[in-house]
Amino acid sequence: MNKSITFLLFIASLCAQNSFADYRQAYLCLASGETKNILMTTLDEKNAAIDFNPLMYYPYLKEIEISSGGGVGFGDEHTDMVMNDTYDEIVNGKITGQYQTISRNHRIVSIIYFNKRNNKTISFSTPLTAKQKAQINSKLKNTDYYCK
Repeated sequence: MNKSITFLLFIASLCAQNSFADYRQAYLCLASGETKNILMTTLDEKNAAIDFNPLMYYPYLKEIEISSGGGVGFGDEHTDMVMNDTYDEIVNGKITGQYQTISRNHRIVSIIYFNKRNNKTISFSTPLTAKQKAQINSKLKNTDYYCK
């Protein structure tokens, strides 16, 4: 009897762990040589950037409000599609910065951030190494996020 209960509890804990992993949101995580922060933006199941919102920085993990901006694209469904989109960063109802995304075939290649307060520009275009992802994901294991 005790073995049956222990076995059932073990199976239930495995199911709970697997269901938690299924609900975690995948993020594209990009590094920059200009800052230690890692920029995180959401991905869909095909690793394509379907929506640039929410956006956050590791290690802070605080969502940044952005407004959808304008964009321009080149190419069509039969060739490579290159898009350049702009988003405003909003803090306390004021535009404080701007994000410019460059994507190819719906995959973000580069994100450039311009801070209006100090006129500083930071380019995030360096994919994380497997070691960096493992380190960050070990710290994110009890959150709803992970770097893919």
